Amino acid sequence: MPREKLPDFRKRKTHSGTIYVDGTRDEVKVHITMNTYVDGRPAELFVKTDQHKFADSWAIAVSLYLQSGGDIKTVVRKFAFQNFFPFGRTNNPNIGFARSIVDYVARWIDWEYGGRVTFGNDVSKESEAKDG
Repeated sequence: MPREKLPDFRKRKTHSGTIYVDGTRDEVKVHITMNTYVDGRPAELFVKTDQHKFADSWAIAVSLYLQSGGDIKTVVRKFAFQNFFPFGRTNNPNIGFARSIVDYVARWIDWEYGGRVTFGNDVSKESEAKDG
């Protein structure tokens, strides 16, 4: 499927969060921006961190996937709970503990865009909190 062109003017949501790296005094600042199509579908993801540059490249790949007809629920299902450094508590009460930057971003997308993706037969604690 060819890429769907984004409108010249688009709505966006922006979020800044912090991951307090487990076992250290370090913290990673995560800045997320999601631009949407006119109908509200996520279309373009930007992720900036103060230390880990790969997040921006990953966001470009997610954006290309979405613009080519990919589903946001698939992004969440594939990337939520991916476990690699850095990981730790967060300042976001809807996420609590991030297993990686990718996990943090995927679960923020799930929270903000109403995917409420279930993982296997279990609904994440964060998804349960959304319903409660």
